[in-house]
Amino acid sequence: MDVFEVNCKGVTRKYLITVDHFSDFYELDILKDLSAKETINTSTASGEMFAPYVVYKADNLWTNWCANGPDGARYNRTKSGWFDKDTFQDWFNTIIIPWAVKTSAPKVLIGDNLSSHLNINMITKCEENNIRFYFCRPIQRTTPNH
Repeated sequence: MDVFEVNCKGVTRKYLITVDHFSDFYELDILKDLSAKETINTSTASGEMFAPYVVYKADNLWTNWCANGPDGARYNRTKSGWFDKDTFQDWFNTIIIPWAVKTSAPKVLIGDNLSSHLNINMITKCEENNIRFYFCRPIQRTTPNH
């Protein structure tokens, strides 16, 4: 899964591409914007949905932004509106770890190759919770198999 922008003749559009490398299926969606109104949820391969994690583009996180959201939703903010090292670490600790501790069986987490997704704390927690964190190469994130 990847989000990217294309500027054609002065018109900028944002796209979300989802690629399933096992079936050669891909989906391309046009996003109206990248504000917190648009959220991408995470799920397990068996279909269990995790609570959404919403990141606002703001200096402060206002309580009214967090009211009446989905059950278990987590909220944060960054200056850019994108995940950074701290928001990714918070997502991992508050969404993934509570799920991972439910079983000692091996778990697989697949992410893009953003450097903020990798640090010594993440590696340690993955080892402690039997999580194998795989990073996709950029080419795998944006093109379907042929």
